Amino acid sequence: MCAWSNVLSTITPSGSDSPSTLDDRIREAKAAIVERLAIDHYMPLTGSSQTDTAGGQHSKVTLRAVTKPTAPAGTIIIYGKTDGDGNTEFYIVDVAGNEKQIIKAGKINLALTDIANDLINGTKILLLNEVYLRAKDQAGTGTVNLIKANSSNKPVLPDASQLATSGAPTLDADISNKKYVDDQLVTRAFGALQILDSDGALLADAVIYLAGSDGVVTWDDDVGSGNIIYGEVGTTNPPTTRVAYFFNQSLNTRWDSRSFEVAAGEYWKITQNGVSASKIYWRPRGTGTCSK
Repeated sequence: MCAWSNVLSTITPSGSDSPSTLDDRIREAKAAIVERLAIDHYMPLTGSSQTDTAGGQHSKVTLRAVTKPTAPAGTIIIYGKTDGDGNTEFYIVDVAGNEKQIIKAGKINLALTDIANDLINGTKILLLNEVYLRAKDQAGTGTVNLIKANSSNKPVLPDASQLATSGAPTLDADISNKKYVDDQLVTRAFGALQILDSDGALLADAVIYLAGSDGVVTWDDDVGSGNIIYGEVGTTNPPTTRVAYFFNQSLNTRWDSRSFEVAAGEYWKITQNGVSASKIYWRPRGTGTCSK
């Protein structure tokens, strides 16, 4: 800031000054006052006179950094103060001593809690239906739509919206991400037909297997006269719940093929009292195998 052109002194004129210099001191005081007011006020001079009717209006407000003041009853104080970053910023304090930093690093210092709470007389920040809450884009040249309420008062996210991660939802009401849904479709789709267990041996009757995924077991066999073949599943080893059954009551050998479902983690077994089953098939949902 440059030096003052006009001195504003509280000790002039002195008692010993000649009365003839009084008019000089009066003019000097006026010029000094106008000079200082012009820092923040509109003070145009026409010649040596201030005649503009807008004179005295504020052009700007310059605030010096001070410590937190105390607001008297019925007032509120705005002021400059040095914040924790060492910058002089704009503050406000009320009669209850509530201090709020209004500007921080050149931006409005509005916390999320301020948005969530009532701002003025119980009025909240609300958007009209079909109007998106928006954010500035990465380039800083445009905006990104975040969420809106539609005309039916339902929240709407824009197309291509993303969740924070591809983690699986954990609650019934959670939104599912695309990866989780795709994974479920793959898991539920039938995989290749298998005749071998996880050790590479042919699936056989009289052997207890543990299903590595949901799937379907099928037998294909010529069952001798009076012979029985059946399938069992269960969560314990050995399984005890009979889910498929064939008894050949004829006098001749009869061909039979039956299927039953097995859930992932369940045990299953095919039993017969005749010739071993000619073929046992495992059709998984996904790629799961069966282990002994």
